[in-house]
Amino acid sequence: MKSIGIDQLSLRSYPFGPDQKVFGTPEQRIAVLTEQGENVHGVWDCSAGGFEITFGWEEFAYVLEGEVRITGAGSEAKTLRAGDLAHFKKGNSYRWDIPTYLKKTFTVIVEGI
Repeated sequence: MKSIGIDQLSLRSYPFGPDQKVFGTPEQRIAVLTEQGENVHGVWDCSAGGFEITFGWEEFAYVLEGEVRITGAGSEAKTLRAGDLAHFKKGNSYRWDIPTYLKKTFTVIVEGI
């Protein structure tokens, strides 16, 4: 078993992709805890701002701090806050708007789902 406290993690800068639409000046960081093939589990955070993303993978996320308003194509916006769990399906596109700060754990599943 591998164990580490969230506050002990060292998150590194994780720049947005060159083709990704970004609103404002959000800065995202990441710490990868485990990798198994292309499947990854870790912690991600982001400062205030917004961006659009199309998921090329299945992702499960658990919000640790802050909040985010997420709008999918043709769907009503939803706000996720600390304690909320979400599943993002491969191929779906969303706009994320972070008012101040967001920190989440994530599990990305590329293989085997």
